[in-house]
Formats: sequence, C-alpha cells, structure tokens
Amino acid sequence: MEDAVAIHPLLCRRSSQNPADLHFFGVYDGHCCSHVAMKCKDRLHEIGVLAKSKDLVAAFGTDDQTNICLEILDKGELQVAGKERDSQLSSQFRDIATIVMQKTINPETQHPYTISMIERLMHEIHFAVDPHSSSKKQSLDVIRELQKHLPIKLSPMRLRLYVPEQKFSSLSEKLNDWTASIVSKDESGSQLSIVSVRHGPLRAQSYLK
Repeated sequence: MEDAVAIHPLLCRRSSQNPADLHFFGVYDGHCCSHVAMKCKDRLHEIGVLAKSKDLVAAFGTDDQTNICLEILDKGELQVAGKERDSQLSSQFRDIATIVMQKTINPETQHPYTISMIERLMHEIHFAVDPHSSSKKQSLDVIRELQKHLPIKLSPMRLRLYVPEQKFSSLSEKLNDWTASIVSKDESGSQLSIVSVRHGPLRAQSYLK
C-alpha cells in the first residue's frame, strides 16, 4: 500500500482574534515510493506555516480565507508531478510517431516505416513534444523535418466515389488534375463506382459536395 492518510483534529487555531479551531486532513499518494507518503503523513502537518494576514492581503487583496480558496480553485494551475509529466510526454511522443507511421510511406518501397524506426528518427532529429499543441499538428511538423533526412512522403489516399455515369468524363478530368490514378471501375446500375489513389491534401472536397 503506497498511500497514507493523516487526520489531526484541532490541529491549531486561526488566530487570537479568530480562534476557530482548524483541523488537518491529508491523503498522500506514494507514486511508487511508499516511504515518501509515510514521511509526509508523519511530518507535513508539523512544518506548515499559517500565512499572516498582511501577506494574504499582499498576495490576494484580501485576508478572507474562503474567498482566497475559491480564487485558487478558479485561477490556479494544476501542478503535475515530474513522473506524471514525463509519462504524458512519452505517451504523446508515441501518439505522434503513430500518426506519422500511419500517414506516410517510404517512396522507394511503397511501404510505411515501422513505429520503432519513426521513434528512433524522431530522437535523432531531437524532436521535443509540445504538450500544448495537438499530436496531429506536431506530426505534420515531424514529417516536414524527416523529409530533410530520408525518403518519406504522405501515403496515397484511397477514395471510393459513386457518381452518375453521365458525369464520369468530367470527373475523370478532375482526377487527372489531382494527379490521381483510377485503380478500379465497377458498373452497378446507373452508378459508376471508382476507387482512386491520390497524393497530397484533399482538394476534391468542394467538387464532390
């Protein structure tokens, strides 16, 4: 059991002017180190210092402890422990590498790189995760940087299009403009099913609406 609990009723009084009794309740998470939780349980309540009224006013503009607590809850930032932060960054690093693997191929082999190779390359280019930016956006930055060092490009996008047969010729022209290649055509009733492969960003959206 790594957690520890401390309960100290009537630990101290607020002040001689406001003698309301204060109670102390603490729950300590050991984070894989039970001895740390036990040390906090035994000592933390003894080394705490009550802030003086003038210090509270200087910091918060008031010495009303209820309002101060509400302001801390409303505007304060969650402090993440070092191990938790490292775990979050490691997880996001993996997410970014996974997106890069899924969205790219080696143009020489037409196959994607492995996730372990992507992660190794990210380390080699000294990529640092930005926890305030999305994994998808950072994956694009990684792809652009990796393109400076090895053959890598966005993988082809497969689209299945269902269009009236009479519009097939005009669509064919658009496919040529988009440097797409038609992989297969299947005629089904009055509809023509086309599977096409195309590189680059999706530019067909407005045309296909």
